[in-house]
Amino acid sequence: AAGLILAIMIVPYITAIAYDVCQAVPRSQREGSLALGATRWQTIWNVVLPYARPGIISAALNEAKNCCHRCRRRGGLQPPR
Repeated sequence: AAGLILAIMIVPYITAIAYDVCQAVPRSQREGSLALGATRWQTIWNVVLPYARPGIISAALNEAKNCCHRCRRRGGLQPPR
């Protein structure tokens, strides 16, 4: 049960970091896509998300690691002896 609660608790951290990573995409990339006639959603799917994917994945993995560490430290998961 503790692991499930911690897994739910990391969602805001992942979304906040993903938002920051998406905001870090250079404006020229977005403007170039829009100048070529792409819609806003096409720009998000074809330019912003591929550019931000490594940051989003690393944020998710980092928070999952922290969640496992917290769960193990609180006694939810014990290492084999």
